[in-house]
Amino acid sequence: MSYILEALRKADAQRERSRLPGLQAQPHSAAVSAADRPATRTAGMAAVVVLAIGLGGLAAWQWTRDDAAPTAAPPSPVEAPPAVAAVPAPQLTVPEPPAP
Repeated sequence: MSYILEALRKADAQRERSRLPGLQAQPHSAAVSAADRPATRTAGMAAVVVLAIGLGGLAAWQWTRDDAAPTAAPPSPVEAPPAVAAVPAPQLTVPEPPAP
């Protein structure tokens, strides 16, 4: 009886080895190793830091630019703006219909 059980176990093991992976199986070769994770994390953190510094610099530049902007001087009284001549609107005349 032990020979039969051992033969069944060997056949079952061989069947497991030759079985194709199912839809839910995770491939072992595509797994990310632990050595690759810190490099990805470091690159992500570097991108966040560069973005934060860039946004901070942009905000500081905008803030200083608005404060240092020269105010517009009022026009001098010597230079008068050019006068615009008023043009009358054209008159539309509609002829009256003839009397019956």
